[in-house]
Parts: sequence; C-alpha cells; structure tokens
Amino acid sequence: EPLFRSKAASLPTKVFGFQLYDLVCFNNHRYYIKSRRSSGTFALVSVEGLKEENRSYKKLTLLAHTNAYLTNHYINA
Repeated sequence: EPLFRSKAASLPTKVFGFQLYDLVCFNNHRYYIKSRRSSGTFALVSVEGLKEENRSYKKLTLLAHTNAYLTNHYINA
C-alpha cells in the first residue's frame, strides 16, 4: 500500500475574486456565496432563505469578504 495517496482535485480558495460566504449583491438583493464552481458560477443563499443557483461572477457585486461561518439564530415568538 502506498505511503501517500494522491490528493483529490479542489478549487482554490478564491475563484474570480470571490470566496465562500462572501456577501454579494445580485438583482438588488444581498446573498452569501454558498458554493463555487471553476466555471465562475456560484450558488447563492440569502439570510431570509432565498436561493439563486448558477449565477455568473460577472453579474455579482462584492459587498464584503466574510472570514467566518454563517449561523442562524432562531427566536421563538
């Protein structure tokens, strides 16, 4: 058995200047980047739960880099 196994291919941290959990603007709504693809398309999700799939980096405006994980806080009414 080999000592070292080959590493699975993975994307770099930044793709076209965007990284996971960055806050971006698309169609005048704020979204977080949920996943990224090497083609430059991203899956977006908003805090309210709205989802946008396969949006091109050309249509996104970077608002802020996020260096932490996103968490939801639920309040019982």
